[in-house]
Amino acid sequence: MNRVKCRLPGRVAYTETFFLLQNNEPFVDDSFPPAPKSLYYCPSENKDNHVVQWLRPHQIVTEGDAKMEWAVFRRPLPSDISQGVLGNCWLLSALAVLAEREDLVKKVMVMREFCHQGAYQVRLCKDGKWTTVLVDDLLPCDKRRHLVYSQAKKKQLWVPLIEKAVAKIHGCYEALVSGRAIEGLATLTGAPCESVPLQPSSLPSEDELDRDLIWAQLLSSRQARFLMGASCGGGNMKVDDDEYQRKGLRPRHAYSVLDVRDLMGNRLLRLRNPWGHYSWKGDWSDESPIWTPQLREILMPKGASDGVFWISFEDVLKNSEKSQRSQLDLCVVVFRTRSPAHPEVGRLVEHSKRQVRGFVGCHKMLERDLYILVCLAFNHWHTVVQNIQVKQTYLFCLGMNDPISYPEYVLAIHSSKRLLVEQISPPAFVLADSIINLTLAKGQRHEGREGMTAYYLTKGWAGLVVMVENRHENKWIHVKCDCQESYNVVSTRGELRTVDSVPPLHRQVIIVLTQLEGSGGFSIAHRLTHRLANSAGLHDWGPPGLSHCPHIDKQVEGLHSPRLIT
Repeated sequence: MNRVKCRLPGRVAYTETFFLLQNNEPFVDDSFPPAPKSLYYCPSENKDNHVVQWLRPHQIVTEGDAKMEWAVFRRPLPSDISQGVLGNCWLLSALAVLAEREDLVKKVMVMREFCHQGAYQVRLCKDGKWTTVLVDDLLPCDKRRHLVYSQAKKKQLWVPLIEKAVAKIHGCYEALVSGRAIEGLATLTGAPCESVPLQPSSLPSEDELDRDLIWAQLLSSRQARFLMGASCGGGNMKVDDDEYQRKGLRPRHAYSVLDVRDLMGNRLLRLRNPWGHYSWKGDWSDESPIWTPQLREILMPKGASDGVFWISFEDVLKNSEKSQRSQLDLCVVVFRTRSPAHPEVGRLVEHSKRQVRGFVGCHKMLERDLYILVCLAFNHWHTVVQNIQVKQTYLFCLGMNDPISYPEYVLAIHSSKRLLVEQISPPAFVLADSIINLTLAKGQRHEGREGMTAYYLTKGWAGLVVMVENRHENKWIHVKCDCQESYNVVSTRGELRTVDSVPPLHRQVIIVLTQLEGSGGFSIAHRLTHRLANSAGLHDWGPPGLSHCPHIDKQVEGLHSPRLIT
């Protein structure tokens, strides 16, 4: 048993991990071995023959750096990074942005000196949780001993090692094909990341694209030294591959945003293609006649760089769009509450938009008080539970509790105050109370008849909520809700047509419709019919003895049971 000695940030330390080294052979990671299963989901079905061997750095052939020794990194630069045959521009564009901040690269690459035993630690944030990933330095190569996937100039290892660590936490290299720059930034920084839609098709139908606001966001983000990336020609955009290539752009491709400038009335962005070549050919490209000597001296004092180019904000809007991959709708809602021992959903404080995405963000400056955070998702109809406490500020994160069949989520909270997190059991009807209070605060009111109000929540909801309030003291309200003409949505009731008997002085969430998948459009059509009744049964509107059709069983009673008006 040998202990591998490596230099860590600011000090010499020994890794906590011990490696069994037989015959003084370098370290081989048996949990991510140099084998086809580390390359592909289904090795037996894959016909890709790019990778024929796995080599150590001293065995790898590079162009023009033969006399240079291998190093983890010299001074990292965005221009050092080159993409290989793997379609992971989303990760490499994020790495290029990270290279603008050497201190951030060093936080990711824990081991900064060349390790002759070939063991390295890389710090990554997956699903909101930081993890230190152990990898060896065996890298995929072709028959000429050239690296097949990513690489860095000047014989630097930080790029292929980080790529290998990301491949390991996702299962294989093939798992890195296709993604969004925002996912790469979140993995490398662990910071809250936000998508800025650049196309009207990325926005809810009721929202308009505010170009001046977007430009102000980009400028302020650059001034704050935030890391930025851009996705080109993806998502819901109609893409003409030939047209993009004539412009010097790649559709369904991620770029690094290196600079944002507003000079002499010109709104310009400086982008980098992770390929290290293939640049924009339109206005403000390297050879564009639109350049003035003064602007060229300010923005390109050292001339053009391979794969790096300036482009106008207007052209970015025409050719870029954030893309979507996740099939889950997500929403975070914050309410006030009174007691940490018996948390109840109180007044709405803030909520994110509900979107079919990999993650959503909710931003709010909170006063010292008690709060409940509710994390929601409905197109699969499952959530989880957490409780967060902050000295005099308490935050409770609640949801339906079924750890066996419900997918997990991660709630990451970024705060200037220290947070203490523990799990609690949620109140039985926390979902009903949450949706009711959210709909009361943000929904559209419709006075259906005296003593009855119907609420509809659609804006920023990726679907529809219908909630009915019965203020009569001794009358039931029968409600038919018909959404059968809706498209690409899923219902929490399991059907698009429902009939319910809402008791006196109660509110009920009648139905929640959710966009089924983010890549396609959806439409909502609903028609409400209602009448007063002297008893709970549905009478001629439903089966005898039932007050709800479909029946509200244990799986949905936490959301759809009538709740007393308090």
